[in-house]
Amino acid sequence: MKDRSKYEINESLLLRYFNKQVTEEEIGYVEDWIQASEENRKVARDIHYITFAVTTLRNLQSTPSEKALRNVKRKMYRKRSWTLFKTRFQQIAAILFIPLLLSLSYYMLEGKQESPRLIEMRMNPGMTGSVVLPDGTKVWLNSDTYIKYPSTFTSELREVELNGEAYFSVAKEPNRKFIVHSNEDQVEIEVLGTEFNIDAYRDNGFITTTLVSGSVRLSYMNTKNQKHSLLMQPDDRVIYDRTGKFVNKHKADVERDISWRDGTIILKETPLKEVLWTLSKRFNVEFEVRNQRLQSSSFTGIFKNQRLERILEYFKIASHVNYSIHQETGKDGEILKKKVIVY
Repeated sequence: MKDRSKYEINESLLLRYFNKQVTEEEIGYVEDWIQASEENRKVARDIHYITFAVTTLRNLQSTPSEKALRNVKRKMYRKRSWTLFKTRFQQIAAILFIPLLLSLSYYMLEGKQESPRLIEMRMNPGMTGSVVLPDGTKVWLNSDTYIKYPSTFTSELREVELNGEAYFSVAKEPNRKFIVHSNEDQVEIEVLGTEFNIDAYRDNGFITTTLVSGSVRLSYMNTKNQKHSLLMQPDDRVIYDRTGKFVNKHKADVERDISWRDGTIILKETPLKEVLWTLSKRFNVEFEVRNQRLQSSSFTGIFKNQRLERILEYFKIASHVNYSIHQETGKDGEILKKKVIVY
């Protein structure tokens, strides 16, 4: 009888299994696990589909654009249509909560074969991950965030587009500026080599930038649609009000602002509104406050890789905040929508 305590069946082991990167002992254990239940078989099928998707996308990068696109589409149609493939890929990853960069899609530019492709990396709600850009810049992406960038930076500028929250560690290239465009170009971050965090979800009324090191120039449009800019120094935190079209600059709590990268939530006398915004991003959940007196409350605590329910229980004990969780599920039992009533 196999020692089941020796291995933990998780997404990493299954990915290695389908990539043929496991030992004979691991093969036997994984295959026993797959046969143990229909649920296990479903998870295995989904992981196998992701492996197929990643391999296909890698092939797209390593072969000429037009030929690769034809080959990929032909392979996709053998299994499912191109559209169904992308939809299924997102659904699988969302259900499994694998920290992969999701919805990775390639858009072929018109013209010569050697023209850069435009790449979009998207994190599904409730997930985080990272990506390394062609110049070596590393970007951490928060929940429900996407970034667009060319497959190669060929011009004098390195430009990317962001919707959501991301932490940038920009590769230093003194002769090529790095520019982040957000929220339909209302705000533009220009850097040479630095580390900073930007919270720029399109549906929000604000854009927040925290500078960790180096310097950045933040440009924005004022009420007269004139372009203004200010130079940020390390530990600066600048909030741009999209409605009023003005900025506020103050000293940042850098540790708190960037703690999301490793699954940590840091609260320091944080107002309820900001707490719920942080939790909604982290756990892909909607909040409704029915006791308006709670809006004046603030909270302090550090939560590392904690479940939402544990955090809410802490609020309940520490501040007498009551809550109830409501879930909307699909036909297969997957959670489609999660809402928390706070009262």
